[in-house]
Amino acid sequence: MNLTITTDASFSKTYNVGTYAFWISCKGGPFKKSGVLREMSRNSSHAEMKCICNALAFTLKLSPTITERVKSIHINTDSMNSIHLFSGDKEAIRRYKLTSKACLRVLAKYNELIKMLPGRKIIFTHIKAHTHTNTPAYYVNGWCDAEAKSWMHIKLNHLKTT
Repeated sequence: MNLTITTDASFSKTYNVGTYAFWISCKGGPFKKSGVLREMSRNSSHAEMKCICNALAFTLKLSPTITERVKSIHINTDSMNSIHLFSGDKEAIRRYKLTSKACLRVLAKYNELIKMLPGRKIIFTHIKAHTHTNTPAYYVNGWCDAEAKSWMHIKLNHLKTT
């Protein structure tokens, strides 16, 4: 069985706050989750990377009848930096300076999660953000984008009133 994870995150440079949303599609799904990232984010790529890790952690919590049948995990993201870092593209990691302590901590978390999914093929797909096509992928990406932005508005309003 294939499992598809679509992710998106929002980031506030002013407050270093990140929000996220993901949609997991598989037999027994879909599963959707969104919210505010617990720890400070350094930039939008960092927030996107954390979102992917959150989605993988959620995947591990699904029923064993689902997770045991998963043979491949397709991760759709609009973050090329996440794809570079998690797929181990050393040239791109160096070129885009993805070697900060924050990135390396998220990479360590990603590797820890992947080890708990042995034998599963992980396939990353870059999904262009804000494209307007009449496809299920566009609908799912749009939901993730709107959810992450909605949580960002809630978080920023809360920060501005405290």
